[in-house]
Amino acid sequence: MSPIFRGARFENHEVPLDVLPDLAAYRDLVADVARHLFLVRSPKRKRVPKGFANSFELVLRRIDEGSAIPVLERVPPASRAGVRPPFGATADPFVEARDLIDEVIAAAASKRPIPHDFPEALLPRFNQIGRGLRGNESVEFRAPNRPSGPRFDREVRKWLVLRTEAGYEDNVEITGELRGGHIDREVLNLRLDEGREIEVRCASRAVSEYLPSRSKRVRVIGWGLYDRHDRLERVIRVDDLALLDDEEDTWSPASIDQQFARLQVLEPGWYEPESPAPTPEGLERVRLFLHAVLDGADLPRPHVYPTPDAGVSAEWSLPDWEVGAAFDPLGERVELHATHLRSQAGSEEEIQLSSANAAETFARFVASFCPPAS
Repeated sequence: MSPIFRGARFENHEVPLDVLPDLAAYRDLVADVARHLFLVRSPKRKRVPKGFANSFELVLRRIDEGSAIPVLERVPPASRAGVRPPFGATADPFVEARDLIDEVIAAAASKRPIPHDFPEALLPRFNQIGRGLRGNESVEFRAPNRPSGPRFDREVRKWLVLRTEAGYEDNVEITGELRGGHIDREVLNLRLDEGREIEVRCASRAVSEYLPSRSKRVRVIGWGLYDRHDRLERVIRVDDLALLDDEEDTWSPASIDQQFARLQVLEPGWYEPESPAPTPEGLERVRLFLHAVLDGADLPRPHVYPTPDAGVSAEWSLPDWEVGAAFDPLGERVELHATHLRSQAGSEEEIQLSSANAAETFARFVASFCPPAS
């Protein structure tokens, strides 16, 4: 299988670390569909044979040229000591599962009924695939010897999950008023601008830190559960939480230096156990670059936060656009992206920070999405 990632982040023969969990989720889905197919084709069996799960292992052999194409290869069971195919001479259920998943994604992309062979109970598992994709990115799952494959993006994921579930999961970026919380339950209560209250799940230490700020306005970035009408029900993971300026009704981030001071004290494992901390050298390069951008242009101050791969991201929430800048861990390259809030139209650009006029090019990109001065 060759998943072809589409989008500016993938054009330089690179796969960002934040999309690798999508490939692991795909592998797990193939294994579970294969287990279902084997049992359907073997009605006298109540469970799969011993060694069934161990007979399926995917590895990332290489990344092909073009828009990043990681090639996933199956390790032949015969090449692994003590492991033999447990399904004998019958059809390989893992290959059948791969092809069936392709058919399901293709059906969802064109809003057709899903194949009846696919177990509906596994449709919610698509929530775990594509979580690393941004608004205008997608992945094409291409099987061997096929000229193309089905396109999977956030809309396809949503459509599949809502076949059986009352809600779906997606990115969250909201503001609201803190109304309390519960340390033991690890939740903060947030009143949205529309008047509803929702729960925000976060670590107990974050709850204890922000509870004294009750009645303060905050901005939350993370992952949330939405109903089928795209209404946010609760935040299930927080990536960043920041207090709003007391005197303004809009989010006002801290100074660049204050924000980077918080990033400088992060330790390994700050996000997940294997997450590296940003390097001092990379942080300093990005900090100085953002100073050069903001000192030379009339731009709003961005919110800066760390990324799981030890990089840095800067975000602007504008009236009609979300504009972001993803800096690599070394602070040598930045990928700019902008998404229109209503149409989901997008624009992307990549800049080497060492190139001439890098700061001017960066500022010009961001300014092109800012509302004209009144």
